[in-house]
Amino acid sequence: MFGGIQVPEANSITLLGVLFDQKLSFGEHLRSVATRARQRLGLLRRSAHLLPLAGRITVYKAFVRPLLEYAPLIWIGASSSHLSRLDRVQHRALGIIGPGAILPSLAIRRTVAALACLYKLQVITGPPQLLAVLPARRQQSANPRTRSDHASAAGHRFQLDASLPASTPLVLKRSFPHCVLHQWNALPCDLLLHPPHRSRMQAFKTQVYRYLRAENWMWATDSV
Repeated sequence: MFGGIQVPEANSITLLGVLFDQKLSFGEHLRSVATRARQRLGLLRRSAHLLPLAGRITVYKAFVRPLLEYAPLIWIGASSSHLSRLDRVQHRALGIIGPGAILPSLAIRRTVAALACLYKLQVITGPPQLLAVLPARRQQSANPRTRSDHASAAGHRFQLDASLPASTPLVLKRSFPHCVLHQWNALPCDLLLHPPHRSRMQAFKTQVYRYLRAENWMWATDSV
């Protein structure tokens, strides 16, 4: 009931351009996104013969990829079968762009976006209301020999507790920020030592890209 009026149940609802279903699987939303992005590939296909390689990549980045990356932190925890719909759109775009095209994978871009959000919230210090929903800070050990994993060995003071109860629903485990806490905790100290400022965001993202590639991410790039 809302204001004395019975509100009918709905299987899904759209809020600020994102379609939420009852199970928060975001399957319907990502199907819609992939469909609209494929339609925009027509613009790329029609202009491909008129543009050099760099121009074709620019058209894709300007008109197609923004659709695939709208509000990613909301649906970043969707299943791989749903997320693969977006990957197929980028692979199709690469086929149109032609040989020599290399782009960061959508998976690594989502991960970097999530890590950049944590950087904004913790290092630059975000609104208290958002900080309150993050996991607690991980306790730092004074003795390096007591550190039991690689994440602790990274040692930066912004590490978050990545543990969750065994009964935690899978949809929560996959959601932001839990889905990137291990990557966040494992970031090298030198990425977080510089004086924090919003003007450093692009430098931070670039350094994180390099770090993830060095960690041998199998899906770091897409190419033809």
